[in-house]
Amino acid sequence: MKIEVWSDFSCPFCYIGVHNFYLALDAFNAEHQTEAMLLFKAYELSPDAPFETELSYYENLAQKYDVPLDRAKAMTDNAVVYAKEAGLTIDFDKVIPVTTTIAHRVAIWVQRHHLDKSRAFNMRLFKGYFAKGENIADDQVLAAILAEVGIEAINIADILTDHTISQAKDVDLAEAMGFGIKSVPFFVFNRTDAVAGAQTPVNFYQVIDKIHTTGTTEGLQ
Repeated sequence: MKIEVWSDFSCPFCYIGVHNFYLALDAFNAEHQTEAMLLFKAYELSPDAPFETELSYYENLAQKYDVPLDRAKAMTDNAVVYAKEAGLTIDFDKVIPVTTTIAHRVAIWVQRHHLDKSRAFNMRLFKGYFAKGENIADDQVLAAILAEVGIEAINIADILTDHTISQAKDVDLAEAMGFGIKSVPFFVFNRTDAVAGAQTPVNFYQVIDKIHTTGTTEGLQ
């Protein structure tokens, strides 16, 4: 079973959805003695976001959607609640709303060269962005996260100048357009079936099991 997810590290529901998916996938793998994996695909929600900013997450949101600051803060309430229900912490007071383009490129490199550490690296990026107030567009921050998951002595500049990484990122976007993806997270199974959004672990498990058993989600309630 090939499972792919288009997501962005600045997307709170991607953080929640991917976390919940892993709970379901771990349970499924344990029960069926399989080793199904989740492969990440890059999808930037704000490709024009800066590498550094003095704006808070709320100020950035207010500017993006042209709403008052209090309205922008209210827009984050559901994500905080859903995260807490999933056992995650999201602290929008700490979030630095920078570009995720560098993080995606490094994530592609990790998935390509250290597949066994891809999950840990990606989830750590989510945590860094949403809970620790880290600038995930900063080379030193990314290098520290790489080292934290067991990947050391890596020159971030080499990854960023690797044209094959840039091509892979472009392919991810082109494929997203081909699938008609307009919001993330978006999970694709065997390039034939898909599930969108931050589903519960139970819902994700049902999808995985249905695909495993019948090869399709058809008929799934």
